[in-house]
Amino acid sequence: MIIVGLDWSRSKHDFVIMDPQGKVIERGAVAHNANALEELDASIERHVSGVEQVYVGLELNNGALLAWLVVKGYSVFGIQPKSAQRFRDIYRPSGSKDDRIDAFVLAEFVRVNKCRLRPWCPPSKITLELGELLRWREELVQQRTAAYQRLRALLAEWSPQLEELCDNLDCIWQLDLLSQFPTETRLCQAHGNSIRSFIRNHRMRPKKQQQIEDIRRSVPMPVPAGRAQVVEKQTSFLVEQIRMLSTEIDHIEQDLQQLTTQHPDIDIFESLPVRGIVTIDSLLAIFGDDHEKALSPDELAAVCGVAPVTIASGKTKKVRQRRACDHTFRQALVHFAFNTAFRDGCWAAQFYQRKRSEEATHYAALRCLAKRWLKIVHRLWKDRITYDEALHQANQRRNQSHVA
Repeated sequence: MIIVGLDWSRSKHDFVIMDPQGKVIERGAVAHNANALEELDASIERHVSGVEQVYVGLELNNGALLAWLVVKGYSVFGIQPKSAQRFRDIYRPSGSKDDRIDAFVLAEFVRVNKCRLRPWCPPSKITLELGELLRWREELVQQRTAAYQRLRALLAEWSPQLEELCDNLDCIWQLDLLSQFPTETRLCQAHGNSIRSFIRNHRMRPKKQQQIEDIRRSVPMPVPAGRAQVVEKQTSFLVEQIRMLSTEIDHIEQDLQQLTTQHPDIDIFESLPVRGIVTIDSLLAIFGDDHEKALSPDELAAVCGVAPVTIASGKTKKVRQRRACDHTFRQALVHFAFNTAFRDGCWAAQFYQRKRSEEATHYAALRCLAKRWLKIVHRLWKDRITYDEALHQANQRRNQSHVA
């Protein structure tokens, strides 16, 4: 058996190979490309007779290096950066640090704590694709929100009446209006036939038609001559950016819908009191499809960030929100909890109100509710049964649960 410590980076990866007694057998660095990684594989093969005897430790990474290690069949242990940092202080109390030292520390961490660590298990293809699509969608949604805010700030500065008219930039007609008339001046200068044609094509309501006519008859906000053209270009650019991002988000949601129908556990999650495709797919990605090697509910709550962090020392005890987690999944769970907390006839409404009566904040109560839901869904998922609201509430009353 050998232990390999890998300190990865974008350009190169430092490695240390040690035996079970902690003696360094080989060390070096390889570039981040396929040929160099094959050289690392050859170095490892010189010291073992099979891949099952190789244990690799590296800081948490979800890139090409991890994919290569999984393909090779090594036992891979992902180590939290903070854990690696504190373990390094044992060997370098002065605080000195370089890549060669980090590779040694990672290998030593695995050697000392191997019996306490759980090797990383790659998810199935469908679970991996669901997770990647959900993260990509969240990134695009954040970019679209930023574009919304920039466009609103631009309109509020130079076209306040247009900003008041376009109160929902998700509407197609509002984006079309800003694309055709990016400033109040352009709208006031437009020919009446153009305005009437726009209103007719978009079948606008009388109230909005009147607002457009009021803007045309008003005095537009003055824009300096040297700035007017730039403001128009900025508005048009942001409108097109929002359209492009919305189109891509729609395509991702269509892909998610297709993947959902292929998942073997879809019946379990569709029985829950939630209908959003993104929330259902997030739950599918959280639990995966390996029922035998699944994490416990408490471990899932920690990974997804709905379990709090308790800091106790002597007479002092503090409980704070968990920061180190998968933020995409936490957002999905909080959204799921929010929908159930205000759903008539659902036990979650009483649970949420009780937490609020205990002076918990809105989001703290939702995280507590999400953690409770994780336990319920985990049991359903392990037993492969669907959710029944009436049966669950009956069980709560029979077990004298404080929720009931």
